[in-house]
Amino acid sequence: NTAEEEAEIKFKIADAKYQAGNISGAIADIKESAANEKYSKRSRAYAVEFMALMFVAYGKTEATAEIFKDEPYKAMYNPKDIYLSYRKLFEYSSSFYPVAVSQAHIANWYANRTLFLLSKEKVPSAETLSEIEAMKIIIRNNLVNVDKDIELTKTFSGGMSILVSVALERKAIVVGKMVRAGDTSFGDPERLFEEAHAAHLSRGVYDGYNFYHQASFLAFAYGDKRKADIQKLLSNYYANDKYKNTPVFNFFAKEKNNVLGSKPILIKLSALDPNFKKLLIELGWKF
Repeated sequence: NTAEEEAEIKFKIADAKYQAGNISGAIADIKESAANEKYSKRSRAYAVEFMALMFVAYGKTEATAEIFKDEPYKAMYNPKDIYLSYRKLFEYSSSFYPVAVSQAHIANWYANRTLFLLSKEKVPSAETLSEIEAMKIIIRNNLVNVDKDIELTKTFSGGMSILVSVALERKAIVVGKMVRAGDTSFGDPERLFEEAHAAHLSRGVYDGYNFYHQASFLAFAYGDKRKADIQKLLSNYYANDKYKNTPVFNFFAKEKNNVLGSKPILIKLSALDPNFKKLLIELGWKF
């Protein structure tokens, strides 16, 4: 399919611009692809997803103004709620085709909202409980879509296999949050984290984020009780240099300014692991 080949080439060009630091150029190219009706719905979904991940996965704050400056994106933007804006962007991606990573990120927004509502009231009101039940339906549907799309993506060759490991990781994060919300019916997050890690390694990739996400889940779900397991996971970052040059180190350094709202998580982890705290100090943190 020549339109598909063209879409792929355009994606590679946009990615090269992005890697070179030309974010506005990359976003302009991606928007063209997303708007191009000759391209498959799946390609267009990936294009929008790629834009969203610039900020959500890689902390490129400068992408936000560029993405939401014109329609149809402008209507999704809420200056008071950046995470809601990005949920809407992932929903726009999914309106073309429910690709796994976008679906998982939408589910993650609802999982976060669930935890937030439960933390706000000692005894949740009937209204809160009915909102949570409604959100659980969305989360379940989205995770079904994640599984379906992972199976489909596995049948493709080439670079798309990165999306399998990333989607598995995002799913594990969501399931972990639901366990923290008191609902174990979504699955076993620890098994899902292992699966995601195995998928990364099968590609020969040291992703690095996996241990952080799994340790975060254990810290918030079990705290001190799982201290040894948390330290074992985090030791991947300081016991050797394997992960030194992976994006996760850049994330650790940036989060001292709470760029993606993860600073409280890293503070909690550093309290459970003095060696991890030492690493954060080396990366410029002050405690």
